[in-house]
Amino acid sequence: MLRTVSRAGTTLVLALVAFGCASTQGGAPERAPTQIRVSNYNPLTVTVYAVSSGQNYRLGQINTGRTEVFGVPRGVNEFDLRILVDPIGSRLSWMTDPLVYTPGDVIEVQIESNLNLTSVTFRRGD
Repeated sequence: MLRTVSRAGTTLVLALVAFGCASTQGGAPERAPTQIRVSNYNPLTVTVYAVSSGQNYRLGQINTGRTEVFGVPRGVNEFDLRILVDPIGSRLSWMTDPLVYTPGDVIEVQIESNLNLTSVTFRRGD
């Protein structure tokens, strides 16, 4: 009987040690997810997409005068992200050049009444 308890205790201690070591491995802390912060100063409601590797990922619609924050969808390549702005009721649209980001960055898009004046800025994550 004493052997059974001793083996069970040893097994429990080894499991706790292994779990503790596994949870502290990895080194650097995980960064916050990348955010896409979009402000719409266009008179039209816009639909915003993340475009990567030829695939469009709908982020959402933003009414005039509003700011919305979106996460980068799964499947988006961090070396090939474009933001597509499509005003509802207009034949015009606007798209960024390819953007390269790292986890934790904040990508800020400011949509202007003249789409050609729309801008993108980055705030690097910590």
